[in-house]
Amino acid sequence: MQVIGYANLCYNSYLQVRSILGVMQVMPATAKMMASQIGLKGYNAFDPKDNIMVGTAYLSKQLARYNNDFKLAAASYNAGEGNMDKYAKKNGGNYVVPPFAETQDYVTKVTGFYEQLARSSDSTTSTEIENLIKVEDAKKEYANYLAD
Repeated sequence: MQVIGYANLCYNSYLQVRSILGVMQVMPATAKMMASQIGLKGYNAFDPKDNIMVGTAYLSKQLARYNNDFKLAAASYNAGEGNMDKYAKKNGGNYVVPPFAETQDYVTKVTGFYEQLARSSDSTTSTEIENLIKVEDAKKEYANYLAD
């Protein structure tokens, strides 16, 4: 979950153009579906805690779908299940990272973050998650300031 959040912060300007919000950068329709599936009532994309819960649930779904293959789960998280299915059909039913430059770059960054975290002696801590939330809160406050 941490590596997805970090990677999404790197792509923030690109993703905001596509109307994707929050630390976990989940498409609005997907977020609504996942919030319903996990029983999160009153989902608010601007609430970092809600966004992280929904994004984590969606990542978990992708990991289950691709037999815990982190690279394919990250590709699906970025490119979407439909694109994964489309390119699997073109590859004899074998799932591959779609040939989109943005997705290829995203998967490279995410897997790099993942490997770096795995080599680290520290595990994901609540402090690191809180730092992601603080970044998202600061962006929201700045957007409100600009709107005034």
